[in-house]
Amino acid sequence: ATLLIETDSLTKSAVLAKAFTIFKKALPLTKRAVEYLQSRSLDYSKNPADKLHETGFINAGYHHELTKELTESLAKHGLLKPKPAGGYTTWAKDCIVFPLKNQEGKIVSLYSRRTSDQHDQRHFYLTGREGLYPHYPKPTTTKLILTESIIDAAGLLQQAAITASFSILALYGTNGLTDEHIKAITALHELQEIILMLNADAPGEAATQKHAQALHALLPGIRITCVHLPAGEDVNTVLQNHDDPKILIDLIEARKDFLFSIENKNPDERTAPAALQNTPPVREHTSSLNTRNAELLIYDNYQLRIEVLGGIRITGLDRMKVTLKVTHLHKQLLPVRHTLDLYHRQHTEQHIETIAENFDVNIKQTAGSIGELTNELEAYRAGTDRSPATEKRHKTRTNRSAEAGSDQRAKERTFIATNKPVNRPERHCWRRNKPPDCVPGI
Repeated sequence: ATLLIETDSLTKSAVLAKAFTIFKKALPLTKRAVEYLQSRSLDYSKNPADKLHETGFINAGYHHELTKELTESLAKHGLLKPKPAGGYTTWAKDCIVFPLKNQEGKIVSLYSRRTSDQHDQRHFYLTGREGLYPHYPKPTTTKLILTESIIDAAGLLQQAAITASFSILALYGTNGLTDEHIKAITALHELQEIILMLNADAPGEAATQKHAQALHALLPGIRITCVHLPAGEDVNTVLQNHDDPKILIDLIEARKDFLFSIENKNPDERTAPAALQNTPPVREHTSSLNTRNAELLIYDNYQLRIEVLGGIRITGLDRMKVTLKVTHLHKQLLPVRHTLDLYHRQHTEQHIETIAENFDVNIKQTAGSIGELTNELEAYRAGTDRSPATEKRHKTRTNRSAEAGSDQRAKERTFIATNKPVNRPERHCWRRNKPPDCVPGI
């Protein structure tokens, strides 16, 4: 009876919640799904009250027993794809699935993983990924563990000794520290420590260094530590290869601090006064716009790199015409290039949609990035010398360039006009200022 209600007005989170309920019920009825979780040392209980993490399984034909309205809603939000000849194909079929939640705790996206490693593509996110796993950290969080994957986070959630003292948040791979992660972390005003617990391989170690530096720049007053896993292993393989899961808490307790360079700091800032050491860190705004080269301004927010080619005009405050080259820092995709006026609402919205669709990123976060870029450009332009003398020099250089270009084009036309080939019975020769000596009889 629950599935027979009208679904046209259901929000995306409501549709995903209904779908995930179906997936959770399918899991215990699917032998290969249960066996896969057991092989990954993920505890599974048929009693929902005993489950320490939420997991489901997507069967290929689950939609056949649903109402037409719910089926159409699932297709609208990307869980089903209509076939040209009729019917639907299933998103992430034969995969285990985990929910991604927003700040309100509602499911807003899904992550799924194949139960077999025989396929090249094993990880799937719904288009327009958003939300965090297992959820946004509680505002009272003081110690936060970041893992490289959702399965690693699920393994930690099973350990009561860990969850009693630490909050857990999964990244989406080595390059998966997103804007939403950063927003959630920087909102934790009681946070004291961030613990990086990524894979003990080359990509994981490189990502640990990169994320540690990025987080330290954002939160300079927060302790950044690292858990050193056995070489070549991750959280999940540690669970699989060791009989006692308490080894994870032992590894966490043995974590080490990152040592950041203090060469460029003022000597007085290296050791804070005792009265200030327990003061919550002040989160100052830092510009994301690199203005070292006025002809190549660069905006970088750890996900998108936006280059403003040719810089911006310092005159004409009623417009912000720019040429942008947008690159995704973590996906090997061709950049998006476009010239537009950032003050033109329709053009800007279309450009935001193009970026979000091309890189498969959250459109709200993309709009936020373009909005922040616009603000940074406005601040940069406001701080640029716009005195009459400066504008006169700029105009003079522009006029000189135009005149030089005009003179060059005139010279080219003269050269072409005076150096045309002339047909002679014997052979070709070129007109010259002096009588040609290549024609017999002259």
